Formats: sequence, structure tokens, C-alpha cells
Amino acid sequence: MRNSVTGVRSEVLVQAGTVHGGVHIHDDGAGRVEPQQLPVATATFTDREGETARIERLIAAEDTPERPTIIVITGMHGSGKTELALQCLASAAERFPDGRYYADLSGQAPATAADPGAVLDVFLHGSGNGTSVTTADTQAKTALFRSLTADRAVAILLDDALNVGQVTSLLPTSARALVIVTSTSPLPGLASMGAEPLRLDPMDTEAILELFRRHLAHIAPRRLDSESRAAVRLAEHCHGLPLLARLAAVRLAEDPYEPIADIVAEIEAHGSLRVLSDGHGESVSLSAMLDASYRRLSPSAARVYRALGAHPVPEFDQWAVAAVLGVDVAAARGHLRELSRGALVEPAPHGRYWMHSLVHEHAQTVAVQEGEGAESAQAVAGFARYYLTAAVAADRRLNSRWTVGPHYDTPPQVAIPEFATPEERSAASEPQPSGLTPLAWTGDNLRAIMALAERHNDPTRGPCGEPGYVWQLAEATDSFFRARGHSADRFRLAELGAHDARACGDVFAEARVRNQWGFALLDHERFTAAYEQFSSALELSERAEDRRGQGAALECLGIVSWRMGQFAAALDYIDRSQPFLAELGRPRSLALHHLHRGRALAGLERYEEALSAFDRAWQGLRSLAGSGQPDRVNEGKVLLARGDALAALGRGREAVTAGKEALARFVAAESRFQQGQAYEVLARAEAARDGSAAGRDRLRTALAIYGELRNEAAAARVRSLLGEGEE
Repeated sequence: MRNSVTGVRSEVLVQAGTVHGGVHIHDDGAGRVEPQQLPVATATFTDREGETARIERLIAAEDTPERPTIIVITGMHGSGKTELALQCLASAAERFPDGRYYADLSGQAPATAADPGAVLDVFLHGSGNGTSVTTADTQAKTALFRSLTADRAVAILLDDALNVGQVTSLLPTSARALVIVTSTSPLPGLASMGAEPLRLDPMDTEAILELFRRHLAHIAPRRLDSESRAAVRLAEHCHGLPLLARLAAVRLAEDPYEPIADIVAEIEAHGSLRVLSDGHGESVSLSAMLDASYRRLSPSAARVYRALGAHPVPEFDQWAVAAVLGVDVAAARGHLRELSRGALVEPAPHGRYWMHSLVHEHAQTVAVQEGEGAESAQAVAGFARYYLTAAVAADRRLNSRWTVGPHYDTPPQVAIPEFATPEERSAASEPQPSGLTPLAWTGDNLRAIMALAERHNDPTRGPCGEPGYVWQLAEATDSFFRARGHSADRFRLAELGAHDARACGDVFAEARVRNQWGFALLDHERFTAAYEQFSSALELSERAEDRRGQGAALECLGIVSWRMGQFAAALDYIDRSQPFLAELGRPRSLALHHLHRGRALAGLERYEEALSAFDRAWQGLRSLAGSGQPDRVNEGKVLLARGDALAALGRGREAVTAGKEALARFVAAESRFQQGQAYEVLARAEAARDGSAAGRDRLRTALAIYGELRNEAAAARVRSLLGEGEE
């Protein structure tokens, strides 16, 4: 008779000869141990109240009777995923009397990722049931672990998971169990098992400062008070990451006499990653974590990562990546998905992505260290080409004015979004492919456009685009600035554009940009400075014998004279511009000529003549609309001017109707500045209709819009209309 046992067993075995009668075995669990494997939570944990409350609610919930509660905490490296999990598990310790398991899955790279079988060995050994595991079969170990934890209240923290496959073998089946998984990847495969996702975003600056205070409470409690401004700057350089904040706090504690301002200066010279990770082991090195994520990338995705290190800002879109790689948008999205799985980029609506600023810093370092000599320069040139091409395409959809830039007459050479105006989006039976309006795209990418313009103008770094790159950007973004404000950027780009055009010796371009610069000044009621820019544009156009430019500059001088209250001079300039504009044969230019002439006539109180001019302007613009070239913004301007003239004649009801129609056009076109002007005209029209006290709510709305656009001159004018001191 052979007596043997093979395989993995969890039941009690009795080895005996011949047995007479019953056998009774009493297992009082004396050999069973409740594992307590969790690391110690830090005493400096702060913030995350919302995330903590959500985890506590999930732990307390009793609506998952057939499966364990699974929570997946995701976020970039150093965002505090593990610490949040440990704090919540410590608070809920009494709910899991049967043990708390922990495994560091080392998911930074496949080569170093923990083997689930080895993790199960630790779990089984920690259970202390005396079972000897004699098999290498992971499935058998999983079965045994699930048997041991069946119907038991256990908590398991699976830290830094690489993928779903690494996790599934470690999941219990007990409905009383809790599993928290942390990962830089969202692990969507766990959703089918009922996993609840929880995303950690960067902490705010005040939370980082509180972490500093807690860390220094028993070492140098007044350290931050003595250098409060520098402390805020140091907190900002931690970029919302608790790991980096703890490293900064260690630096503060190591030398309590080192000025915080010196640490900040060092970071601003060399970067947060290098300065705050220096001297600390790889176990806490954010650089090492990012290095590992980079090493996991395929060669194509690694190239994208290095290219993004050359991108001027951490936000970008899929078309920019496609342009730099020379691939279609679908291929670019595939590479970006791979970066997203490694928490190196984050997706956003409408084909956009963003990198955490520290990841961007790391990508810049990698680009320098590992990129081929010309790789970064080629990437910068590719990004520059994309932004100019797309900005021109966006401007084409916003305005039909005459242009100087060469790209207006050539088809795009790189992939760009399919732009649609707000009206086209509303009329479409299906959503537009990119979901982008020209204004939205320009606003989303304005930081990158401004950074490239500054870089192109920087003699220490060399040009990033073709000759005349900056003045072409200035021309292509003018319609956006007129609609949305962004005053500082508008002034700066006009200044850089004029300098660039002059450096290129392009008189036509310089005149064009100076006219745009003048309009920027005009919108902010800096009339004298605007007059100087328009005069310079006229002089340049006369020197170049550019009749189109002369007509435009004369018309601009008429507009600024009208705004300055010099109505006779305004009418003279506008009438002098007419022959030049007539030579162009552009219906839109002639329609706007009638608009400007009507405004000057209204200023001279020749209201009936003004209304006749506005009618001619309206007919010209409506004729364009009938031929498929609508210009809603300028239609709105004609209606506003007509409304003002009607109000001056005491025809308040008609004036209000015209103002409301104008406002509707500006809202449809998403033109905020013009919306503010419409509310001003409506206030005057309602005062003409209902008495002087009417229209105050309209003025308050206009004031709010000008405040939003940071147009202090317009806001101050409206405040004076409301009464001194009234907001």
C-alpha cells in the first residue's frame, strides 16, 4: 500500500494505518496568522481630502456581495498614490481583521516587474498556516491563496502595477476583501471586474506648503515664515508632486541655515528634477522613475518623447506630433497612446495632450542626451511649420480680408485640424471630426505660438522657422486677438512681428503688421500710439508704392480719428482711402468703407447720411453672405453703428432691435470684445427708448466682459458711465 500526497494542499491531512471508528479533527486556527505586511504610513501626509473621502465611501459600501472591492489609484510618478492608499488602509484597519497584505510590483519596466508567483509565495508564507508550497504553478498558488482568504476580511495593496496581467493572479474572491492597486497606467482591463478608478492630480501650492510645515514642525518650525515668498516659489517648483515636495523638505531640514532663495535659484538654473533628486537613492528618484518609463517605449514612441522635449510648452495636439514625425494623424495617436499608458502624456479633449511640467523637463533632458545632433532642431522646425500652417488655415476661416503672407495662397503641406466656424458646427448633422473652431484652436495653442515667436527672435538660439516667420504668425493671429483680447500677447506679437518684418526688409509685411499693432492699441483706447502706428504704415506703403497698403493705412487713420472725436479729419482720411480700395475691387473692403464713412458722418451729427452709408455697407455684406461668404462680425458692427445713430435720433425701439441683432451675431461668432461693445450700444439704445436710467444692467455685463479680456481702458470707460466707484 502506497501512501503519498502531491501538489499544493490547503486542507488538513491525516496519515495513519488502519482506522477503526470516526476521526474528529478540531482546528482552532491556532496556527493561522493575520498578515500585517503594509509599510508604515508617513506622518506628513496632507491634502487629498476628496480622494480620501471617496475611498472611505467605497470601503464602507456594501453593494458588492459577490466580489471584492477593487480600487485603482492612478497618477504620474511621485503623485502620492501609495501614500494615499496607506493612509486609507490605516484608517480602516478595524474593517480587515483577517490580515493586510502588501506587494511592491515594481512596474517601472517589464524587466524589473515582480513575478506574480513570487508575490503569492510571500502572501502564502505570510498567512502562517504552515503550508509548504512545493509548486511553481502560479495558477495553483492563486487557487490556494483564494481558498485561504475565502470569506475573509482582508486588505491587499498591490503597489506600482505594470499591467492587468500582473494583478489578476493576486486578486482574492472574498466579497469581504479590499484590493487597492496603484499604477501610472489606468489599467482599463480591471473595469470588467468592477474596479473603481481614482485619478490623482497634482496638489496645489498651499498643500505643498503644508507638507513642508509638517515635515519641519519638530526641526525648524519657523523656517518658512522667515522666507515666505521664497517658500512659495519652492513649493511651486515641486509642481504639485508630494514626492518632490518631500525631497525639497529634506533639503530644507538638512541645512536649516541655507537660504530658501538659494535653493530656488539653483532649481531655476538646473531644473527641479536634477536639484531635488540629487543625493537621494534611486528608490525616491523621480528621474529614475521617468528613465524607466522612457526605456519601456518602442523606438517610435521614444522618438516622439524626445521630439516633445523640443516642443516649447507641455501642451500640444495630435496634428503637431503628426507634422513633426511626417506621419498621418492615426499613427501619431498610436504613439501618443503608448506614451499615455506610461503616464508620460495625458489625453485631453479635441485631440489635445499635455505633459506634466516635470515630465516635459525630463523629455528635454533625454532629447539632449540621447537625440541625434539634428533631431531636436528638426523637431523645433517641424513644430514651427505646423503652427504657422494651422494658424493661417484658422485665420482663413475667421476673416476674408486681404493678406500678405505667402501661405494663404498655398495648400497645407502638413496635417491640420478640419476647422469649422461655430455656425457650421451648429448646422452640422454630425459632430465635426476635430470639434474645433478656429478661435478655439488658436486659443489652445497660443502659448506655443508665443514661445516659438520669442525663440525665433532670440539671437542666442537661432531662428526656428522660415525667414519672416514671426510677422507671418502676427498676421495669422490678428483675427483671433480682435475677437478674444489677450492684450499682452497681442502687443508683444505685433512688436516682434514688426521687428521681424523690418529685419527681413519686407516693407509690405511691416506696414501690414503696424496696422494690426495700431488696432491693438485702438482697442485699448491708446489713440495717440495707434495714430503713430497707422502713420508709419502709411509711410511704408507710400515708399513701396503699395496702393493697397496706402488705402488700408488711410482708412485706419480715419478710424482712429473717429475714435478720438476728430470727425471731420476722420471723414477726410476715409474719403481719401476710397480710390485705393476701389482699385482692389473687393466687395468686403468697399462695404467696410461705407461703415467707417457712416460712423464719421454720425459723429458730425449727419445722421440721415450716416444711415444711408450703413445701408450700403449692409447691402454689400449681405450680398457676400448670399454668395457663400458670410461675415457675421462685420454685419454685427454695421448693426451696432446703425443702432447708435438711431438712438441719437430718438428712435430707441429700432436701436434696441439693431443692437440685439448685432449681439446675436457676435455671440454666434464667439467674439467677446464685440459682445462688450454690443452691450454698451444696447445700454444707450434702451436709455433712448425708456429714459436715462435704463440700460445699467447692460453696462454691467459689458464691464464684466472687458474685465475678462483684461481691457482696463474699456472697463474704466464703462465704470465712469455707471458712476464713480461702481463696479
